[in-house]
Amino acid sequence: VYSQHPAFASLRDKNEAIRWKVAEALGKIGDPRAVPRLIIALEDTEKSVRWEAAKALGKIGDPSAVHPLIDALADDCVFVRGETIRALGRIGDRDAAQPLINALKSSDNDIRSKAAEALGKIGDTKALRPLMTIVKDGKSDTDSRECASGAVYNIINANITLQRLLKKYYTRLLCSNCFLRAGKISVRIGILKRYAFIGCRHCHGCLHFIKNVRQVIGLIGSNIEDH
Repeated sequence: VYSQHPAFASLRDKNEAIRWKVAEALGKIGDPRAVPRLIIALEDTEKSVRWEAAKALGKIGDPSAVHPLIDALADDCVFVRGETIRALGRIGDRDAAQPLINALKSSDNDIRSKAAEALGKIGDTKALRPLMTIVKDGKSDTDSRECASGAVYNIINANITLQRLLKKYYTRLLCSNCFLRAGKISVRIGILKRYAFIGCRHCHGCLHFIKNVRQVIGLIGSNIEDH
């Protein structure tokens, strides 16, 4: 039977290289019946095995792995934490949203960037405000700000209610990158306090920021059902 497959026994092999190779193979196979054993592997003594187990769980995408992966965010290895964040983003369960929001406060640039990307995939609107805080923080590293910007854009695109709200607040702005005037079709606008971000169809660049916009929606990330 599958539960007695030799691969499972190999996850307990004394050789570290064999254990992580088995975890890698199980991720490629993608059978959810391997999830319980991979969850156990998240506590392996070797970081390479824990890293590969997290990666495999992300590839399989079984929701039962979400809470064990959340626990693995406390791993003492930054590389394991980073792969764990990516796995949670791939699975896309909203139970992971708040732990990933907490990860945005990490002192490690790569962890912040990965957390932002994962939140963009999960699509929970409560992540919008902390993501915009990173975007507006001039002291944050470029990668974190760009990942946070992309995550905000993805969350808005995936939320029909929020898109309908934003359509009421179209305006005409100049793209700060190519300086071409963007109309309703070529710009998406989301406003947090007195900042707006736009994605220009002309230059296909990152989101660009313009201060002192007259039309203010309010705080994106508040309960959009109230609007």
